Amino acid sequence: MCNLLLCEFQKLKRTYLYLIIAVSSCSGPLILALAFMISGKSVTWNQFMKVSHMITIIFINIFLVSLIIAWVFGREYLLRQEAVLYTYPIIPINILIIKVIVISIIMIAVYTIQSLTTILCGLLVVNQVPPIDSIIINMSVYVYSMLFHFITLPIPIMICLWSKSMIMPLVYGGLITISNLPILALDLSIQFYIPTFYSLIPLTLNNVLGNTVTFPYSSRVICILTFFCGAVLCIYKYTKKDI
Repeated sequence: MCNLLLCEFQKLKRTYLYLIIAVSSCSGPLILALAFMISGKSVTWNQFMKVSHMITIIFINIFLVSLIIAWVFGREYLLRQEAVLYTYPIIPINILIIKVIVISIIMIAVYTIQSLTTILCGLLVVNQVPPIDSIIINMSVYVYSMLFHFITLPIPIMICLWSKSMIMPLVYGGLITISNLPILALDLSIQFYIPTFYSLIPLTLNNVLGNTVTFPYSSRVICILTFFCGAVLCIYKYTKKDI
């Protein structure tokens, strides 16, 4: 299992994915900091972090994670390499699990880079050490967003497996990114029932640590069903291939 995990990372090492991830993860806070420096406007830590969160979580992360999924799963179909996986002395479901672990590790790296870059870029703009509360809130927003994002992870994976294409997960990422924009204006009670919006819910809260948010029971059921049904379909498709 460990060798297969290393193999997956080695395959990605030979591509431009790591460079794309690094540039995309840092681009939001860097562009925002540059814009504030050019305009000369004064800004507080809370203001800078709020806008940085909106740029990264709304416009970058959903599409970027879809790109990662397309690269991990879809690129094998593009290069006709999917049959090679079945020469490994390991059952298909374990291969699927390894790929999901790889995607999860990269997701953690993306959100971590974004959180650190937000603080570092804020130092250039605000010119003062951020309060500890602001740092905790910044980290909390990204952690909650990442956890919510993980719930819907089976959806783009399923789309990639069933379409056998790198394009369809990217189409999904683009459509969800665009469709989430008008949902931001809706009431939180409505947003709870839209699974593809869950990763943006932390943005609708003024203070993640200062608000006790309880998911409705029906919304929790939606979370479980979204993840479970998507995971079952992914496992079914990945283990029932005709090679």
